[in-house]
Amino acid sequence: MLEPLTHTVMGLPMASWRRRGPGPAVVCVHGAGVSSRELLPFVGVLGRTHDTWSVDLPGFGRSGKPDDLPTVAGLADALAAWLKAAELERPCVLGESFGCQVAVELAVRFRA
Repeated sequence: MLEPLTHTVMGLPMASWRRRGPGPAVVCVHGAGVSSRELLPFVGVLGRTHDTWSVDLPGFGRSGKPDDLPTVAGLADALAAWLKAAELERPCVLGESFGCQVAVELAVRFRA
């Protein structure tokens, strides 16, 4: 079952969907012009074996809209803050299309 969630990050609501599964966390990041809903079929299947999430980046889907146009670096900052708010430590982050750029930026800037 998919669970809708919202966390406040950097002063904005960030919406997500979660399917609780038995394995390690996987976070799916959507591409440009779409939202987390694009990845829900994938979350539904992967959630059978992993704790799987799909998040709306700021300015997309049900998440809040920032005053300025988001940059890749700014979206990676927001995603890092969201991971902390969702209490997810070192999840596997999967990007779709433009979401890959955000995932790589997150990995480069916030690797531990």
